[in-house]
Amino acid sequence: MYMIEEGKAYKKAVGEAAQEAMNKAGLGDYWLEDIRVILNFTYGDKRKRDVDSAIKLTLDSMNEIVWKDDSEIKELTARKYYKKDQASVEVCVIED
Repeated sequence: MYMIEEGKAYKKAVGEAAQEAMNKAGLGDYWLEDIRVILNFTYGDKRKRDVDSAIKLTLDSMNEIVWKDDSEIKELTARKYYKKDQASVEVCVIED
């Protein structure tokens, strides 16, 4: 799969943030199973973006960090927001 440099940098940053969160929670070597995920994407401008592309890249970034594979996710909610000059992604993972 071809990925532009911006996508590679995003994937690396998400993976590092996920690993840090897992370590802080004392789950550094533990993969979650039977998972619900909530994703909130905030964009700093109103350019046209496909939220499904952002979902795929974000979830793939956490494979073998938070879960073995994103196929472990049983429920997914994603939202897209706009806030001038502020871009972020918020990830909430719940293990049932």
